[in-house]
Amino acid sequence: METSNRGFLSLSEGYFEEMQERAVSVYILHTPLDVHDEISTSRALAREVGIKKLAGSYYQGPGGPAGRCGRLPDPITLENFLRRVAQVTRVNDLHFIRNRKTVHTVGVIAGGTDAKGILETATLGCDTLLTGTYYNQGQTEIGQ
Repeated sequence: METSNRGFLSLSEGYFEEMQERAVSVYILHTPLDVHDEISTSRALAREVGIKKLAGSYYQGPGGPAGRCGRLPDPITLENFLRRVAQVTRVNDLHFIRNRKTVHTVGVIAGGTDAKGILETATLGCDTLLTGTYYNQGQTEIGQ
């Protein structure tokens, strides 16, 4: 992504060959990864946190769901869930809003979401949403 207002630019084949030689991974556009059935970021995060029986959620367009919804084998406290998320993600500074004491049914939208994703997660019966966005940028009622 070019930061001088030129948008997304192509990389030459030579860049990819050199990255391959150096065993460097490259991530260019997030949507194809978000919606991929096998390697989705949300699916991977949900699996690592221990969420089972995953179903797709948060359809942003063609290709599939960007989010996943499922259940933990047993309800756990929010504190234990946060510890598990911190361990899996290696992020210790987690931001959260406590609306319940326990976590059982979880929606995962790994990169972040908007009011539509929050509402859909609630409509699916999830008691918890795990997402990358913690700040209510739009300052909307549903975001609060």
